[in-house]
Amino acid sequence: MSVNSLPWRRGEKTPSLAQPSPKLSIPIIPREFLKRPRLHKRFDDALFRKLILVTAPAGYGKTIFLCEALGNVNRPIAWLSLDKRDDYLVRFWAGFIMALQKVQPGLGEHTLAMLRFRKPAIELALTELINEISEAVPDLIIVLDDYHEISLQAIHDSMAFLVDYLPPQVRLFIASRVDPLLPLARIRGRGHLAEIKASDLQFTQEETHSFLNEVMGLALTKEQVDYIHDRTEGWIAGLQMVAVSMQGRCDVAEYVPSFNGTNKDVMEYLTKEVLNQQEEYIRRFLLQTCILERLTESLCNAVTGRDDSQRILEQLVANHLFLQPLDEEGRWFRYHQLFSDLLYRQLGATPPGILAALHSQASEWYESQGLMEDAIEHALAAEKFDRAADLIQSVAFEMLGREEHTLLKEWIDKLPERLVAQNLRICLAGAITADAERQFDNEERYRQCIETIMKSTPEKHVFKDSGKTSGLVAFVLALGAYYKGSFNEAITIGLDSLESLPSNEELARCVLCGILGAVYWAKGELQLSYNYWKESTRLAKKVGYNYVALVAVAAMAHINFARGHLKSAEDMCIEAIQLATDSSNNGELTGTSYAYLLLGEILYQKNYLDDAAMYINRAIELGQRCREPVICLNGYLALARINLAKGKSSEAVTNSRQARMVTYEDDSRNSLITDVFMTHFCLRQGNVREAMEHACNWIDFQDNNIAQSLTDASYWYDVRDIWCESPYITMIRVYFARNEIDKLPALLEDVYRQLVKKQSVFYMIECLILKALIYNAQAKVEEALETLKQVFAMTENEGYIRVFIDEGQPMLELLKTARTSKVAPDYVRKLIKSFRPSSEQGSHILDRGPGTGHPSDLQVPAEPNFIVEPLSKRELEILHLIKDGLTNKEISNRLPITVSTVKSHIFNIYQKLDASNRSLAVLRAQQMGLL
Repeated sequence: MSVNSLPWRRGEKTPSLAQPSPKLSIPIIPREFLKRPRLHKRFDDALFRKLILVTAPAGYGKTIFLCEALGNVNRPIAWLSLDKRDDYLVRFWAGFIMALQKVQPGLGEHTLAMLRFRKPAIELALTELINEISEAVPDLIIVLDDYHEISLQAIHDSMAFLVDYLPPQVRLFIASRVDPLLPLARIRGRGHLAEIKASDLQFTQEETHSFLNEVMGLALTKEQVDYIHDRTEGWIAGLQMVAVSMQGRCDVAEYVPSFNGTNKDVMEYLTKEVLNQQEEYIRRFLLQTCILERLTESLCNAVTGRDDSQRILEQLVANHLFLQPLDEEGRWFRYHQLFSDLLYRQLGATPPGILAALHSQASEWYESQGLMEDAIEHALAAEKFDRAADLIQSVAFEMLGREEHTLLKEWIDKLPERLVAQNLRICLAGAITADAERQFDNEERYRQCIETIMKSTPEKHVFKDSGKTSGLVAFVLALGAYYKGSFNEAITIGLDSLESLPSNEELARCVLCGILGAVYWAKGELQLSYNYWKESTRLAKKVGYNYVALVAVAAMAHINFARGHLKSAEDMCIEAIQLATDSSNNGELTGTSYAYLLLGEILYQKNYLDDAAMYINRAIELGQRCREPVICLNGYLALARINLAKGKSSEAVTNSRQARMVTYEDDSRNSLITDVFMTHFCLRQGNVREAMEHACNWIDFQDNNIAQSLTDASYWYDVRDIWCESPYITMIRVYFARNEIDKLPALLEDVYRQLVKKQSVFYMIECLILKALIYNAQAKVEEALETLKQVFAMTENEGYIRVFIDEGQPMLELLKTARTSKVAPDYVRKLIKSFRPSSEQGSHILDRGPGTGHPSDLQVPAEPNFIVEPLSKRELEILHLIKDGLTNKEISNRLPITVSTVKSHIFNIYQKLDASNRSLAVLRAQQMGLL
């Protein structure tokens, strides 16, 4: 189990998801702006496309171009200026929605709540937002400035989804220094993309002349303008700095020829010229404030110690010193990024104490404003590590609750190890973050620090802040014991902590129940495991801790499958997938991979081979990202079995080799599992000799007590090993193939008793099937049919098919005998029919989309007109009531209509949504935006 997020802690300072107002305002056009009519047509043509991409290096005027062009458009405009702190999925979309709300108050409020509390996957949340935009502001223009600050793939993926489904009249502008990681080729191919590049934005010679002489008031000759234009290559920032450096000079004729270079060289040279012409207090102000991303009067006063910062800021704007207003009131400003970088480089040459003092003063100001992330960044830059540690621990759990563990890890890594080792809550955050990142060595290091603190510090001082910390300490220690295989120790830690925790400490109780579920799962005590996972799910949903809920629901699904309940396991897999948020770099995907792996097995058992392969491939992909070997191992074995069922033997062998190569700390596990698999594989191929060669690697045929020759470790207690062959049952198959039948009934009875004790119904089914086949081979037909009846009692209502087909011709003959004897006639007829080879595998009710197996395929239809016949108004009413959990009788009373009419409507809903039960109908309806 991996835990990587915690809900917000009450009563502490929390980094808000709210955006500073300047980020949501269209920047003010500077006074030295040059109107450029030639770009107007370029802009007007671009407005015919859905996505308008403005890409150019720094200093090419992307933002100013958009501000000027959009000023002539009579349409509502939502503007969001991005920065590095927006590189988190929830924060990005929260800022996006807040920008929309400046245009239309209240727009997207429900979507924002869904994102904050992780209710749906991101595509479902965006589907609702897109529908709201379409209804409220269908002619909206959305601008995302500085998109190059975004690197998280999950954001790029969700943006691609937004672009695909934006209403036809909405226009999305993205300004960036580099091409964003969106499927631009696909968007371009559909005719939805317009691109404005640096070559469009750079000044022509005529524009350079107008800018230098008319806007900046210089009296330069044509030769001088042409010389400067050639050197700057129309780079607007360079031209601006040239102009500023020449204002008031008497030696322009000598100055211009001495100027050379482009971009970086130009800026370094001209910045020195600019700074050298400023008064001392201006130079000092510039250097002191260049550490700030955004400037406002009180912040600048705090950093510089002055009381007239507003006057200086206005003076800098008036003197064109690369300071841009960010709001109409003139309260917020920012330096040109390259100018700020160069100032900072010069500031770095001053004595270290000066830089540290500036960052320290900025940190204190940000803390006073509740802007904790900025406060931490500046405290770390000042190397005020004690202060930084205090600030980090005050927000650590809340950041984990928003899954911002990457940023938290960066902060903790910057702290001295000595300081981290003494801080309990930082060690807790570090351990949970390391577990989420699958950095188990770091996790163990933090755990050792926690244990040291626990031994050296009186309990009353360690836990004086809250029972939550106590519970999380117990969780981390129990997790460590679980990883080491010390299950009893983990159980003792978890149970003792649960007993001492107050009932209102729901977060700590939630994760502790989760780890107890995992431990009992590993011990094979499935009922206890299920009970703790169920309680963990209840608490997790109550506190909005959807990651643990996702893992817990997936775990319960696996337990239900082990007990033979395909239908309930399938419903739980779908619920787990619905709980997941699409992100590529957190442990949440691990839990989703559990669900995909099991969903593949369920579809395989129902004989939907193509669908099963799709979900298995998705499970493997997520398992590789999250470094979960149990998922990858089972995934490759799953593909092997699916390919074998399709008659692709060579591909199946390749898959088994891939399984053997999965990295485990104990490589013998892979070897044993794959040898057992290959033994059964060869038996199914009719190759007994090769099967024996594989079997000799794991069965001691010389041991008289054959069952005991397999150690307990050979029987899988991890119920996620659903694609692994049972070594006991495979051993019996070997002897059956060798026609050594006499000893098998006793062996089967011994194995069956163990399976009953473990409540492992899935393997009980296989064991009974094998027993029936052995009876039939011994011509004990009545015993064979009686045993088959036992199997049918477990499998018919759940829809098992593949477990029979995989036994091949012997099972087909036995089923024909059962048909003659009228044993479960309908089920037997269906099973016999399933043995017939078919060029097409059945398609499951879950939409396969384009065949990628990506979670987004579950969220939206591949085509807009997915339903052949739309749902009626009454059917939609009933669908909403089904979603609310009402029974047919309750729906009948609510509407009111007769129960038979309700059933008729539900049948129609199933037909139109291609669903076979209520939960799948609800999922399909959510995919299509009907709910």
